[in-house]
Amino acid sequence: TNTKWKSRQYRVLDPACGTGNFLVGFVEYALDSGASREWIYEFVCSSLFGMDLDGRAVALARCALLLYIDGLLKSKNSTMSHDELRGIVQALSKNIIVTDSTLAALREDRASLVFDGRISAGFDLVITNPPYLSFGARNQPVIEKVSTKLLKSHFPDSAEYKIRLNAIFHDVCFRMTRPNGGRMTLLVPDGFLTGRRYSRLRKAILSNTKIISLSELPDTSIQGATVGRWCVPVLERSANQSEEDYQIELESYCHRIGDSPDKTNYSIPLSHLISSDHHRFHMVFTSEDDEIAQYMRKFAPMSTYLRGHTGIRSRIGQRNVVAKEKLGENWQPGLISGSSIKPFSIEWTGHYIEIAPEKLFAGGFDKLVIKNEKILVRQTGDRLVAALDREGFYHLNNIHSFSDKKLKKELIKDQQGNNTTVKVPFALEFFTALMNSNLFLYLYRLKTREAGRALAQIDIETLEAMPVPDLEKIAQKNLAQEIALLLQSDNQNANVPEINRLIYEAYKLSSSNIKHIESVL
Repeated sequence: TNTKWKSRQYRVLDPACGTGNFLVGFVEYALDSGASREWIYEFVCSSLFGMDLDGRAVALARCALLLYIDGLLKSKNSTMSHDELRGIVQALSKNIIVTDSTLAALREDRASLVFDGRISAGFDLVITNPPYLSFGARNQPVIEKVSTKLLKSHFPDSAEYKIRLNAIFHDVCFRMTRPNGGRMTLLVPDGFLTGRRYSRLRKAILSNTKIISLSELPDTSIQGATVGRWCVPVLERSANQSEEDYQIELESYCHRIGDSPDKTNYSIPLSHLISSDHHRFHMVFTSEDDEIAQYMRKFAPMSTYLRGHTGIRSRIGQRNVVAKEKLGENWQPGLISGSSIKPFSIEWTGHYIEIAPEKLFAGGFDKLVIKNEKILVRQTGDRLVAALDREGFYHLNNIHSFSDKKLKKELIKDQQGNNTTVKVPFALEFFTALMNSNLFLYLYRLKTREAGRALAQIDIETLEAMPVPDLEKIAQKNLAQEIALLLQSDNQNANVPEINRLIYEAYKLSSSNIKHIESVL
């Protein structure tokens, strides 16, 4: 709907152009929108720019644009003159260049220097599908320490925790976009919407841009990529972002009707998009989901009562600390697969885990946590599966555990001065039921949009942020005790419908809310 691009002065940049697919795509868009042959030729010569670190990719991008223009002219029974051909070749060699975009964006004025000072006020539109490489975590490539220091120093909002190039390119695009109205749009993994380690990036987006729209695409959008779903944010650079609660357009193409994607649209205020925990961006696509999401904001997070813990991670490989028999004093009964966790029950497969701190990464084997009552949750999957552990199992990091948050604050000593088992002051049975309930399944999927997603994983911090009733209130406490009694019966599965009903009652949800939740599961 924005017609400003029809001006020949409208400048477009892809700072990670690769072989030029997005640049050619924009020219196709212009053609479909009624642009003339003359306009397209002038636009490609004067207003279309690209950068990439790969010289071969840059050469192919230039060729792709040249061949596209040549094919366009031939389809109109016209050809380029010798002077026109020479002119476009020279323009492409100056405008589609080999360079490192991250270095070019260290300062906002560097983009103009890269293009010989011809771009003084930034680009009107920056579009890109940046590299989605990550550095610094386990089992990922490493880069030189000086490079890590440089990127974290110059891109503090997007180089949080570890180096993710797709996050850094948000910052690169912002710096190259024209202030006061220039727009940027990226095709990136959707992890930045809710991921804990993208909180600074989200704050920067909120502080420096206006979010025009967010579109989600299925994980099959790019063949061979295993990053989960994709997101296309359209952001407008603003000088002084106000506190105005403006509307944001949301789109989803993740559902299909036959062989075609089924587009879903919804518009929400900015205040509904942003959560209170780490400024996460939560997309909803129906008024019913929006209503329930806003209602849940009045409840405290689960972290008020529980603390999540990761499982054991071996420095020498998981198989080297696992055995089918007890090989020594350090070998303890352990769970080695998330499949051992069933709703409300645990199936021990007879394995043992060696608890030798020198062989393990920190965390996951705190005896105080392990030997007290705790809730175990599968780490992999798009639904929560939880069981109460009273046996004190150790477990690998394909299982999370959740324990009483007050555990370490309320230690008691036996006569020898050793820590002894602490009985939690509220029913862990209630939280086990909550995690297995229809309501929590709905709310977790609403937060993460991971229903049916390949390689979906349960995130500890997201689960800690889930809303829970106030257990200090008598009514909720009585409901929690009633649920705990149902879980102590011999036939827990038969009581699941009643447990779900009691949980809905604890949240005081309306009958229409409950009907909607049950209909989407």
